[in-house]
Amino acid sequence: MEIIRATTTHDAMRMAGETLSHELITKADRPALLLVSGGSSLAVLDTMSDVAVRSNMQIGQIDERWTKYERDLNAYTYKKTDFAKIISERGIPFVPIDTMFAESAVESAQNYEEYLKRWRGLFSGGLVVGLFGIGTDGHIAGILPFPNQKEIFEQTFLNTRQWYAGYDTGAIGSFPTRITMTLHALIQEVDMSVVYVSGEEKREALRKTLLPDGSLHETPARILNEIRNAHLFTDIQ
Repeated sequence: MEIIRATTTHDAMRMAGETLSHELITKADRPALLLVSGGSSLAVLDTMSDVAVRSNMQIGQIDERWTKYERDLNAYTYKKTDFAKIISERGIPFVPIDTMFAESAVESAQNYEEYLKRWRGLFSGGLVVGLFGIGTDGHIAGILPFPNQKEIFEQTFLNTRQWYAGYDTGAIGSFPTRITMTLHALIQEVDMSVVYVSGEEKREALRKTLLPDGSLHETPARILNEIRNAHLFTDIQ
């Protein structure tokens, strides 16, 4: 994993956007699927070059909260970005994780996995790029820590062939049910990742992520040390 430390939040965000743009522009001959997460990482999208928005791409989601309230969805926050408006104006599809019509988070995850597998089947040489953040608790995507349940964590996210999981967090956080790409899929299916981490409140989570030793079930963001072609941008020194 490449780690880039900027002196300001703006610089970290800008460099993350430039790197994401460069990847999409220089590989413009390959169909691309840009997968976005929620939270502060979405701000990176508005620093990207317009040139990176190309006709042979789609926008998808890495994770979503299981809720019927639209304003609580990661997809709702994404649609508020300037980037999303440009995408829409140019007719480039955004494919959200469905929480409105699916009967459960598990069904929602299965449906989205089918979509991603169809995309891979159509574009076997396509480029999958992920935009992530890291939570204050060390979570990444929608994968929360399970510090006392290593076996359940590994069965759900790592030792599985599923690409997406709908799961109960055990009442952790404001949204106890989530849909997320699994660690298995992050390792196997994402070709390049940009990670944006900003703010003093995330210092400890970043420290645990970058330690030489540690456990995924305690700090899921440590998967960044295992996935290919990951670039982390931060203003935390």
